[in-house]
Amino acid sequence: MRVHYLIITLIYVFCLCCNIKGDEYFPQEPIFLTLTIDSTISPFNYTNRLRRIDGNTYLYYENRDNDEVIVFDLYNDVIDERIRFNRSGPDAIDAFQGFTISENGNVIISDLGDVLKEVDTNGKVIKRMYYSITESRINYSRPSAINSNMANDIYSIDGTTIIPQEPIIRSNKGALLSQEEIIKSKLFIRLSNDTPEYLPIGLDDTFFDNLVQQMGMTTMSSCYDGDKLVWGFSCVPTLYSTANMKVIASHNGASNNVSNILDPFKSGPYEFYQKSDLYKSIIYDDYRKCFYRLIRIGSDDAIDDISIVDNAKFPQAISIQQFSKDLQFIGEFLLTSKYYNINQYLVLSDGFYLSINSPLNKEFDENKITFQKIL
Repeated sequence: MRVHYLIITLIYVFCLCCNIKGDEYFPQEPIFLTLTIDSTISPFNYTNRLRRIDGNTYLYYENRDNDEVIVFDLYNDVIDERIRFNRSGPDAIDAFQGFTISENGNVIISDLGDVLKEVDTNGKVIKRMYYSITESRINYSRPSAINSNMANDIYSIDGTTIIPQEPIIRSNKGALLSQEEIIKSKLFIRLSNDTPEYLPIGLDDTFFDNLVQQMGMTTMSSCYDGDKLVWGFSCVPTLYSTANMKVIASHNGASNNVSNILDPFKSGPYEFYQKSDLYKSIIYDDYRKCFYRLIRIGSDDAIDDISIVDNAKFPQAISIQQFSKDLQFIGEFLLTSKYYNINQYLVLSDGFYLSINSPLNKEFDENKITFQKIL
């Protein structure tokens, strides 16, 4: 009997190690979730949010080409609401930088002018939250990109609103900053009683460990698990967290599948995004109390029948890291089927889903938004 237990244990450890090393992973269950769309709805987008209320789950889906956010009743495949926003007049959205969902089901859109605009279901701006602040030439506010491309959001913590900011390389006057200056930049603004202030959360020396010339192409992803803020950067493996908005902890987030990050100043931006391995979205799964980190695996080979932009947007391989709630590494899963859309994902009660809406997917149907259960 002990021999049997030993054999089973060895098999389990072997399988776990395969995942940790990032060997190719195949989802065990062919489970799909599909939404039907028409020609007015783009099958590709950058921002998706989920809202659960009264036992129902709603997907808020950015449909930027039509200036709207569509609310799907997720499990019934019906459109519950179309929230159109205006491009002119007193309720205008000047530049859509992404959105999140308010407590009452409205959308909060990030716009130019360092302002968050709450838009009701009739497209009327019912609230404006200004967070413009210039603390110094290094720390000055910018429009916040709250989207699914890098998985940033607006976080309500202790009665205040926390707004993420991208790392910077230029001063508020446009001058290039030195490494010593960049490391003093701060990453989150707290809005309390309509007064913005920078949180004392910035960069540290580990940010520059593997960062040479990619600073101008480095983007930040962040999430909140109810206890702590967690964030990371596209060109840096380290994960960071804070529970008290003061002390920063760093965690090993290195992937065995990341081996190539180009110098964008030599390669150019399209080649950089096509060929570089980039750490992307950090996502918290409240059902399973764990984190996922999506990694875009670059490729030397462009797909000839899609545009160079799509070659950069739709990776030919994706790696998914999984971490415990205390950010201990659990495993890594490599998807090499040239099948998935890294910007469209869902965390649902039964698992983690990725969209198969990709021009690399030969079975792609432009009349559907389809998600496949991965983990």
